[in-house]
Amino acid sequence: MAPHRSTKATDLFHDRFAAEYLRDLNATQAYLRCKNGTVKETTAAVEGWKLLRIPKVQQAIAAGAKKQLDALEMTASNVMHLIWSAATLDPSEMFDAEWNLLPLSKMSARARLTIDAIEVARANLDKTDGKKSEEFLFKVKHIKKEKALEMLAKHFRLITDIVEHKEPVDWDKRIARIRAARRRVGDKDK
Repeated sequence: MAPHRSTKATDLFHDRFAAEYLRDLNATQAYLRCKNGTVKETTAAVEGWKLLRIPKVQQAIAAGAKKQLDALEMTASNVMHLIWSAATLDPSEMFDAEWNLLPLSKMSARARLTIDAIEVARANLDKTDGKKSEEFLFKVKHIKKEKALEMLAKHFRLITDIVEHKEPVDWDKRIARIRAARRRVGDKDK
C-alpha cells in the first residue's frame, strides 16, 4: 500500500471515519456515513477496509475507544464484578419476608445490576369480583446465570473451546505444494 500524504482534509476525514467506525464497528457503514451515502456499498466496503489499515486511523480508533471506556468507567474489574453478581445472585435478595417483589429502590445494587428486563401487567381489571384494587403482576428477567458462569470459566481458562477439523489432511500433497513453491522462489533448501 502506498504511503498516505497527510493533508488537513485527509486528517479530518480519517478522524471522522474513526468516529463513525466507533458507532457500530462497521467500516462499510462508517465510510458510507462519511461520504453521505454518495458511494456504492461495494466501494465503501473496499475503502473502509483500506482505511482500517492506516496507522493514523488505527490510532484514532484506539484513542476513541479508550475515551468511550473511560467515560463509561468500564474496566475489566467492573465487568468481572457484574458477571460474578449475575452468576451468584440469590433471587431471594429481590423479595421481602412474604415473598413480595421489593421495589427497585429497596433492592441491593447487586440485585438491580443483574436485572435484564422487567415486564409489568395489570390484573384484576374486573371491579365486580369483590377485590378493591387492581393488581400488578411483575415478571423479572435476569442475566442468565449459565452464560455468566460460562464467561467466568472461559476467562479463568477453566474451560476452553475446542475446534475439531475432521477433513483428512493429505500430507504428501501439502508437502509437494510447499516444495514446488520453494522451487519457484529459488529456495536452495528444497
